[in-house]
Amino acid sequence: RRDAFLAWLQEQIDREVLEVVGGVGNPLTGLSNWQNAYIRATYLKAVTQVDGDLLPASPTLPGIRVPGNPNDIFTIPYHTSALQRMYTRAFDRLRGITAEMSVQIGERLALGLAQGLPNQDIAKSLVDRVQKIGITRARMLVRTEVIAAHADATLNRLENDYGVGTVVAEVEFATARDATVCPRCAALDARIYTIAEARGVI
Repeated sequence: RRDAFLAWLQEQIDREVLEVVGGVGNPLTGLSNWQNAYIRATYLKAVTQVDGDLLPASPTLPGIRVPGNPNDIFTIPYHTSALQRMYTRAFDRLRGITAEMSVQIGERLALGLAQGLPNQDIAKSLVDRVQKIGITRARMLVRTEVIAAHADATLNRLENDYGVGTVVAEVEFATARDATVCPRCAALDARIYTIAEARGVI
């Protein structure tokens, strides 16, 4: 009973969360709806924001304007490669979250069955694991990846399209300024970086 449930759970996770499609050999991720909705859209927004902010102030820069269809930015190879790296990283991290959630669900299920708990109590315990591990961490992952996509796209546009690799960027982190702010984030407040130094910081 437990093994059948866990097999069913993994199938649902693969199809609905990871969006895994069948294929020869290892399963592959399909074109992810959530990645399109958040990561790709954020990347594109950052690229167009650079144009909107930089070109009016410095019209002599030899920048590549986004064509009539902004999505054409992804015909430029390094933008496509950057986006693919983000997709792969997000998929791998989400797969790690779902794997951990599955393990804990399996443990809760086995414990509940061993103790002879009513099905309703076992179900509540499983929902708790889905909420606290699966949903909470997945939301945090999406926020993190969206922020990273915006930062990477901005740096890519400035460095590769405009050739302004020596520009400095002032990055200010807005925090709650309470006990929940980690020392690492607090230490980054208002620091100034070159584009090369800014890679991977945000």
